[in-house]
Formats: sequence, C-alpha cells, structure tokens
Amino acid sequence: MSNELQPTPEQTYFLTKREEVNNVLILPTKSFLQKTYEFKKLSEHKKDPHFIFLIGGWIIQTCFLMQIKNPVETYVKQDIVNMLSGFWGNLSFEEIIKAFELERHGVYKERTEHFQLFDCNYISQILKKYQNWKREGKTEHNISSSQNQQASSISLEEQKKIMDSAIMRMYNEFLESGEVSIPCSYIFDELYYREVLKASEYKFEFYRKIAESDVKNQVKSIAAVDKTEYNSVKETIQDIEKNHKHEKVLAYAKRLVLYDFFKKIKDENLDINLIIS
Repeated sequence: MSNELQPTPEQTYFLTKREEVNNVLILPTKSFLQKTYEFKKLSEHKKDPHFIFLIGGWIIQTCFLMQIKNPVETYVKQDIVNMLSGFWGNLSFEEIIKAFELERHGVYKERTEHFQLFDCNYISQILKKYQNWKREGKTEHNISSSQNQQASSISLEEQKKIMDSAIMRMYNEFLESGEVSIPCSYIFDELYYREVLKASEYKFEFYRKIAESDVKNQVKSIAAVDKTEYNSVKETIQDIEKNHKHEKVLAYAKRLVLYDFFKKIKDENLDINLIIS
C-alpha cells in the first residue's frame, strides 16, 4: 500500500478546474479583462453541489501560496462560501484566483497583512483591491460597452437582493430562536460595509474583549473535561493572547454585535427593511 497522501475530494475537484483556469490566467491583462464578461459568476455556482469543493480546494491552495499556516476551520470555510456566492457573487472563480495572484505578485499599490488568518475580512480586502485594478484596467484599455455595463449593473442589483434575503433570513431565525445562527460573519461584514452597524454605536473593541474572555473560558472547559486536550488548549489560548485578530475571537465578537443589533430592532419594534436598505 502506498504511503503517499491521497488528495481530498475537494482538492481533486479544484485541481481539475484549476487546470482550466490556468489557460485564462496567462492571458495578457487586456485579454483577461475582456474575458471577464464571459466568465460564469460565483452566484451562478450556488446550486452546483461541487461548489463547496471548488472553494474548499481554492482555500487550501491559496493559504499554501500565501504562507498562511493556521488551518481554516469548517465554520469559517462555510462563512467564506456564503460570502463569495452572496456579496461577491458578481465575480467569477477565475477572478478570485486572479485577485490573489496579483496580491502575491505585488501588483497592487500596497500589500494586505493576513496575520496568519484566512477569513472573510482578509478575502474582502483583496477582492476590493482587485475590483479597483479591474476598473482602472478597463479604463486604460478602453474596455466597455453599454451591454456589458447594463449586465454589470444588474449583477450588482441582484447581489444586493441576495444579501438582503440572507440578512432577513438570519433576523427571522433570531426572532424564532433568540439566537444568532452560525456562520454569521458575512452578515456582520455586509452590514458594516453598508454602515448600518455604526462604529460609534457598536464599539467593536468592547465586543472583542468580551469575546476573547468567553472563547478562552470555552477552550479551558474542554481541557477540564478531557485532560488529553491540555496541550492543544494551552496552545490555542497562547495564540489568542498573542493575536488580537484570532479568527475564533473575531467570529464570536461579530456574533455578539449582531445579537445586540437584532435585539434592538426587536425591542424597539423597528422596521429592519428600512434599516438595511
């Protein structure tokens, strides 16, 4: 029996698709930008049962290339899938690969520190820089048409409808259960991007400190039940104390903010549709 590590299903599926994408990535900038109108959008992949394999394989390879050593946990992967098919649904799989290739090659004006975290916040920062690069490139190479502009406009409108629906679904779940379901970071990021969650009202550092304390206690409780997990728990706590942007803490803090946000809307009998529009 061979001792070689066998690729996971998501790695196998991703590598097959990656070979197809490679032919596009080597195109000159102008040709690539012209092709972006033909690529299948991420929002169109949502019903594809292999979509999660596609993104899962992309996460594994991108973390390797970006030298991100911390593993991406399952709930963070799902958060990324939801965000890409929702908020960034107007981009294509080819484009998200291109976006991180440009980051690695130093094409953007500034590099974005990942702090050993591959999550929705980091991905969004890279994709925003890619959008600027694409917009500037299309202007420079005079790539535009009324038809393409209309299609882009429709995509953005559909993108907002998708996220509105996701926000409403999570709020309705909160009304039924009294809890904010997981994953929820992509909802927080969207509301923060829209400036619905105002920094002056929801001071994130306050929630982060609460989250850090709660996550530490949760991790410690694991060691209390299972002594064999002591070293792993100790390492996790040290990571949290060294890294104020630890993914567990940030995800928990975002959930706390959303809980208070939804609770305020409910208690004050506010119209969430007006608030998020």
